[in-house]
Amino acid sequence: MRAFDVSMKLLGFEYLDLYLIHWPVKGKNIETWKALEQIYAEGRVRVIGVSNFLRHHLEDLLAHCKIVPMVNQMEFHPRLVQQELIDFCKSHSIQYEAWSPLMQGKIFISRSCIHLLQV
Repeated sequence: MRAFDVSMKLLGFEYLDLYLIHWPVKGKNIETWKALEQIYAEGRVRVIGVSNFLRHHLEDLLAHCKIVPMVNQMEFHPRLVQQELIDFCKSHSIQYEAWSPLMQGKIFISRSCIHLLQV
């Protein structure tokens, strides 16, 4: 809660459109999610969600939450489609949001050139 309050003060905003738990941390997800539920209930954020949560992370969170995550931001691009996770999110009305949809620009480079970038 303190981090959220500091961010809001530094930004000078009355509310945020989207606030995410960036990474699942074992033993911290439930407590952190409850804080997000509180700031959502207070109207200080419009949408709350998670990032980098796989199905088992979401299942654990869903067993303890009052508000279902509205967004799950995951790496998604033509070479990484996690259809099972997409389907799970869809079945729980969790919007799947793409992170790195263009593979950080590498999608435009042919496979034969990718090894040059890695050298």
